[in-house]
Amino acid sequence: MSGGMRLVLTVLLTLTLAAPVAARDWFQHPHGGARAYFGPWLAICEGGGSRGCRLVQDAGPRAQGRIGAGRMTLQRVPEGWLLTLYDEDMTWPGPLSLTVDGVPLGVPTRPGAPGVPGAPRTVNGTLSPAVASALIRGGRAVATFSGGARTYSLRGVTAAMEAVAAR
Repeated sequence: MSGGMRLVLTVLLTLTLAAPVAARDWFQHPHGGARAYFGPWLAICEGGGSRGCRLVQDAGPRAQGRIGAGRMTLQRVPEGWLLTLYDEDMTWPGPLSLTVDGVPLGVPTRPGAPGVPGAPRTVNGTLSPAVASALIRGGRAVATFSGGARTYSLRGVTAAMEAVAAR
């Protein structure tokens, strides 16, 4: 392969990987709600507007009938975005740290899921605008908790957040 051809292929591959993620068409799920995929993120909207919407990404090996051992959820709330993190390996109480591309971010969390304070292996907290902005600009997030750590791709999260906010 000539040097010129190699350069063209390198540029095309770089542009393809750096391109924003577009959603496939929204579709109605048999159990209700409109859904759309944005890379590894699934947007789920129930009812009208963006307040009934959440973004979900599963990570890690399949565990106990779930798609992945860990799940990060971003839910649209009046204050902005609520992060809920579930992980089979999580023990509580214990510290949770979130880094985006290696930069630590402060996310004050409380045990449980929204509306389910005693939910095991789950923490949640409202994201500050700075943390939400870091997620939008980032490439990967790592959640570290007592019991382990899990990596989540941020590819597509910007398009997903914008699509949800537009509903």
